[in-house]
Order: sequence, then structure tokens, then C-alpha cells
Amino acid sequence: MSPAEAALGVQETVTRILHDATLFDALRRGSFPDLARRLPLADGVLDVIRTIDVAGLQHHLHTIQAKHLRHAEGVLPVSMAVARERLGPDRLRQDFWTRAPLGFAPAAELRSVYLALGRAYLEGLPVTSKPPWLADLARFEATRGGSATAPPRGQAAADRFLLSGDVTLCAFDWDVVSLFADLTAGVAPAEPGRIHRRTLLAVRATGEWRSQVFRLGPATYEVLRRCARPARLDDLVDAVGGEAVAADVRKIVTGAVAGKLLITGGGA
Repeated sequence: MSPAEAALGVQETVTRILHDATLFDALRRGSFPDLARRLPLADGVLDVIRTIDVAGLQHHLHTIQAKHLRHAEGVLPVSMAVARERLGPDRLRQDFWTRAPLGFAPAAELRSVYLALGRAYLEGLPVTSKPPWLADLARFEATRGGSATAPPRGQAAADRFLLSGDVTLCAFDWDVVSLFADLTAGVAPAEPGRIHRRTLLAVRATGEWRSQVFRLGPATYEVLRRCARPARLDDLVDAVGGEAVAADVRKIVTGAVAGKLLITGGGA
């Protein structure tokens, strides 16, 4: 044990063992010297660890792993179901426990925490363990999950336009809207060649973990993207293509204000 490491008590030691498959395997095999080498144990802790009912602890581990996974499946049901089909339930349960550990989180924040944990886990799966579109699907489903309350829309000066605070712009390499709809309906995803296309979206959180999804064309996406900071209409026209597209930009801005994607202190 290095001078910087605090000695572990019984509870801390059991927690470390539960979260490290190699430590649990050492416990299962009765390799207590290995545990003593790898963990900074306080005096007397190893004697208590020797008395642990390993079968009972294994059952407890499976129970809390399954609960951990259910939380993620509850907030990302479509994406996690794809992972379950690919990995199998036992491997997914163990892998999610190992690669997506949960720190302390207040009960009110659990949904947000598991949206982030589940998304990061699915995005980080090896390419051999997931279809090529799963990372995009997970990001879409997590963004689509919205928030408990609609975020404030913000404010803009009368002559400027600003992306509303409850709107998130997303760019995907796959048609996640069609993918999500098919998987939700229990329909097998289309062949990759039919859904591998650039998909641009605006997702507006409406509260109560709900949202509205808007498909965008490239020009609309570019206009909205440039409104991440307050922007004048003339500046948007210049940035997107000049006077040749002025009428189109004005139409996009007017529609975005009407759709509550942009806010402004004045008319479009």
C-alpha cells in the first residue's frame, strides 16, 4: 500500500470486489493473498473477507447488476434492446456494470444520469459488438428523451435571432428517425444502404421528458447553427450565400420563429 492510499474497511473492500471482475474471481477462488496484494486492506479486514458467503455475494451482485441495467433500459429502451440482442442478456448485464459504473446520484437526477451512462456505453461498444448505426441511434434516443422541465427559451435583442434554449441541433450519419420508428414498431431495420444518409434534426424539449423532432434541410440547419449566438438577418444571409438566397433565408428564419426554434425580440 502506498502512503497516499487509505486503508480499506470491510464495506469499501466488498464494494471494490463487486466492481472488479478480477477481484471477484480471486475471492471466488479463495486467493486471499492476491486480494491482500492488490487492495490496501486495514488490519483484520482480510479475516472478515475470508468468511464471506461467496454464493450469496454472487447472487447479490447479479441482482444489483440487473437493477443497474434496468435503469438504462428504462430510459433508452430501443437502443439498449439492440445491445441486448447483440450481446445477450448475461453479457450485457456484466459489461454494462463494468463499463458504465454509477457513482452517487440523487434520485431526482437518476434519469438524466442513466441517459448519459447508457448513451456513453452504447457509443463506446466495440464495432464488432454493435450495428454501425447504434451510436447514432443512442445519441438520438438520449437527446429525444428531453428533460423533466422545458429549459428556458432565452432572450434576444429585437434585431437578432437566437437558437432557443430548449432546442438541440443534431447531425447524424444515419437516418435515426426511420430507424427509431422501425425498431419501436418491431420492424427489422432497413438494409444499411437505405438508411446510411446524412440526417439533420432539431430536437425541442417540451418538458416531462418529452420532445418534438424536426427534420431539417441543409440550408435550415446551417441558418439555425449560426444562431447559436445572436445573429442579425443580414449576417445570416451573407453567411449562407448572399443576396441570391436572401428570400430563402428570410423564409427559413420566419418559419423557425413560428416553430419556436428561434427566438427574437422583433419580427422576422
